[in-house]
Amino acid sequence: MLDSARNRAIGSCQKTYDILIRQSGEKLSADLALLELRSHNYSVDNTMRWPFPSGRTLQIKLYKGPGVPDDTRMMILDQNGHFQYGSIRRDHLTDLRLQDKDLHNVLAISTKKGQNEVSITQFGDSGALVTSLPSNDSDVVYVYGIVNSIYTEPTNGRSLTVANSLWDVIHELIINSTYCLEFKAKLDNNNVGENIDFV
Repeated sequence: MLDSARNRAIGSCQKTYDILIRQSGEKLSADLALLELRSHNYSVDNTMRWPFPSGRTLQIKLYKGPGVPDDTRMMILDQNGHFQYGSIRRDHLTDLRLQDKDLHNVLAISTKKGQNEVSITQFGDSGALVTSLPSNDSDVVYVYGIVNSIYTEPTNGRSLTVANSLWDVIHELIINSTYCLEFKAKLDNNNVGENIDFV
């Protein structure tokens, strides 16, 4: 992993997770990398500025609900430092007809332009956090997922931003015996468990 501004390594990838097989046998798109940062050079916190670059400092926490209701409003900070706004249209989109990468239980996100629903991200926005909108009552926003691609529905041409369901992925890595030992072994000093707010 490189810091593009300084052109030097800031950490290394320890493990990647693409598709998880849940204990139930159901598949789950993870698209997640476990990174080890060189902590003596960098600190990572769970905050973001809104609106960027000046404004409120918002604390980021994992959304741990049982599911995200359809049409939940949300935002994504894109690769250019701009917030893009839209709605989570479907909480568990699965499509096995894709040639390059099937989707399993991902978040489907879009906004409306005229009568059409369109993706709110561009190519290159993979890895961006999908968060709730800030409220006047709290400086906390909840992370629903991480953007992984743009999807065009084959039947109607509608384009969607798709993201993993981050807590579903992390929860499965913690509780599933197929993954939990290797996952926890990588994070053995970080108290990973059901009570985590962010990783």
